[in-house]
Amino acid sequence: MKLVVIIHSIVIEPPVADVLRASGIHSYTKLPVAHGQGRGSEPKFDSVVCPGRNSILLVATEDTEAEALMTKVSELCRQFRTEGIKAFMLPVDAAT
Repeated sequence: MKLVVIIHSIVIEPPVADVLRASGIHSYTKLPVAHGQGRGSEPKFDSVVCPGRNSILLVATEDTEAEALMTKVSELCRQFRTEGIKAFMLPVDAAT
């Protein structure tokens, strides 16, 4: 089992949701507000000086589904280079 962590600008939330649906992902946790800055995007601190914010999705799924999701998120990364999207895949040793 793997945990896929997707951090993305809220501006691209619809295409990210489309990727989840297309991947058959129905179970996830969403952290709707996250602040930060990536290498290729502007800072997002939901302020006058640094407008915008990010969202974080946590998706625990089987290895093959996680690999497929990472591939689709990589495609979004290429499509939305300046908006800000990043994914990480981590091992899950146990779950309740």
